Amino acid sequence: MCPDGGGATALATPSGLRGWTGANLLLAAAAVRTPMSSRLKFFYAWLITGLIVLAGLLAGGKALVVWLALGVPWLGFLLWRHQAGLRAAAGVLAAAVEQSRSAVMIFNRQGIIEHVNGGFCRLVGRERRELVGRNWRDFPVTDPGTPPQLTAELTAAIRDHRAWEGEWLRRHPDGATRPVRAMFTPLPAGQGRAPGFVAAFDDLSEARRTEVVLREAQERAEAGEEAKSYFLTTISHEMRTPLNGILGFTSLLLDTPLTADQRELVETIQLSGSALIQLTDGILDFARIESGKLKLDPLPCAPRECVEDALDLVAARAAAKGLELLHWVDDSVPAVILADGNRLRQVLSNLLNNAVTFTAQGEVEVRVGTERGAEAGGLNLLFSVRDTGIGIALAAQPQLFRPFHQLDHTLTRRHGGTGLGLAICRNIVELMGGQISLKSAPGQGSTFSFTIPVAVSGVVAGPRSLPPLASLKLAMAVPAGPLRAELLRLGKRYGASLIVTTPGELGATPGWDLALMDVSFALAAELAAWTAPRSNLPPDRILGLVPLSLPSAQRIALRTHFRLLINKPVHQEALRSLLGTLVDEPVPAEPLPEPVNLHVLLIDDDPVNQLLMQKQLGALGCRWIGADNSRAALEELARTPFDLVLMDLHMPDVDGLTAIKQIRAGQAGVARKDVWIAALTADARIGLKEEALAIGANDFLVKPLGLPELRIALEKLAMARRAGPA
Repeated sequence: MCPDGGGATALATPSGLRGWTGANLLLAAAAVRTPMSSRLKFFYAWLITGLIVLAGLLAGGKALVVWLALGVPWLGFLLWRHQAGLRAAAGVLAAAVEQSRSAVMIFNRQGIIEHVNGGFCRLVGRERRELVGRNWRDFPVTDPGTPPQLTAELTAAIRDHRAWEGEWLRRHPDGATRPVRAMFTPLPAGQGRAPGFVAAFDDLSEARRTEVVLREAQERAEAGEEAKSYFLTTISHEMRTPLNGILGFTSLLLDTPLTADQRELVETIQLSGSALIQLTDGILDFARIESGKLKLDPLPCAPRECVEDALDLVAARAAAKGLELLHWVDDSVPAVILADGNRLRQVLSNLLNNAVTFTAQGEVEVRVGTERGAEAGGLNLLFSVRDTGIGIALAAQPQLFRPFHQLDHTLTRRHGGTGLGLAICRNIVELMGGQISLKSAPGQGSTFSFTIPVAVSGVVAGPRSLPPLASLKLAMAVPAGPLRAELLRLGKRYGASLIVTTPGELGATPGWDLALMDVSFALAAELAAWTAPRSNLPPDRILGLVPLSLPSAQRIALRTHFRLLINKPVHQEALRSLLGTLVDEPVPAEPLPEPVNLHVLLIDDDPVNQLLMQKQLGALGCRWIGADNSRAALEELARTPFDLVLMDLHMPDVDGLTAIKQIRAGQAGVARKDVWIAALTADARIGLKEEALAIGANDFLVKPLGLPELRIALEKLAMARRAGPA
């Protein structure tokens, strides 16, 4: 044991001082490796050193000498390893900075450069030895042409020791002017080092060149899409123009006496032309979908009108196959919604076309209802198209919505088509935020359903807003079946007293005021053979429901047997208004004629189409005057009053849309401003209809236009004239 005071004496000797120093270094090394703040490291180092010295004094000088003999080498090893780690880390960091594509400069708070990499040397065109130790402002990284505001912002950021980022143009040592992005990041103060900045500069020349290349590539791609869209639109228009003549004249030809062989040949021509029209429309829409050009245009539209318009498009085909077209819109469905009405009609038309194509007998029915939307207060419309056709096996159903896919790939397949219709329907429905589904089984028909979320605009649908027809005793002279069921539901909705009978029993059925009689092709031929009305069937009280494709000759012959002829499928709201009008009107002395003897101004620059329209108007009992350009048409309209203006939109001098604006502006005379105008075009672009209606057209007709479609247009005019001014 050491004598008292030996520890103190040892500390006073050189060896004692070395021990003291060694202990401090060891503890300092330990403190450096300890994850704590600098002040805590020093505090703990001095505390532990004091404890070790105190222990050495108590144990005697020998213990302290042994501790120093073992601790000093260990301390040296720890210090060497720590310094080696620091040097390695510093080397890695320096290599990373040196190899960086950015020009990097580190300077202190006074602006003295402490380190630069090779990129910065190249940026300012100086050697490293010329830069380190100098003020960075001696080697300006901005050009004299740099905006003063930018320079002021950078100076203020460095003064306030905060980060800054900006871009400018700089003239490089090689004489080229290039864009540069600079980022100044403040560095906190370290041990023995004042705070400073690290500045990184990036040459944006390559990035800008890449942006230009990508932008040009995008512009070329967009130009290509525009060219494709223009090409398809032009082809569609140019194909529709001659097809209008082909289908129109075949429609007129079918209204003339033909042999069985001739009729079959003409019908084949008509079917082939219709298939070509569907193919063009399908390819045009599919190209829009693929290029992302298919956009929605939500506007106020009536769901019931969308359904009935779509039914009208397939009515002639359905009548030719003997199919009943039915529809029902639930009372909960809003009268007006905010949706893309054109796209909604397109989906319904595609589904109805499929249903009519794959149904040999029975009916096709459209139903519209509502269901609660996913969002609070939201509303979904639920549409379903049901048919009694061949049905589809469950295993084949997932393939239906793929483009260009058909279930029957054999050479003997019975039904044609491109397989685009359902793929287009799915894309449109999903674009509208909805979903489409199918329920079907072989031999049991099919039901396609889709939902779309809608915003309500207006009051609920249905004739409940009109006074009920409680005083009307309405006879339903309709054979038992789905059409009778639909008409009975309508009669109850109208509030009328209903009497159920059949066409053959109507004459023996007492107690009715008005009657709706379903006139089949066979019954139409039978009644047309009678030159005078039957005594037990008063024509002034009977409304005939006739197929849309009923020949004009039979229509003319049927006028003596009915007060009015109404095309099937029945437009339910129009029927309600008509019944209300007839209840209030006195019974006329003779039957009301169909909308014939209208005076029509026909404007079309294509001689084939003009000849076709003249023949069709003549077949429907109208008088006409033709004009082959808009200027001549306005002059003729100023001289002569007309009931209807049929305006082709593609004209050589003044286009049809401009001509409509001129008529509405009174350039053909103030008295002609309100003439009924029906736009006529082979341009099937979505949105053109809205544009034409917005500038003043009353109706919009798309070529090819057959007799049934033209008849519907004339009936719209007749109903508007009957209703009088709004």
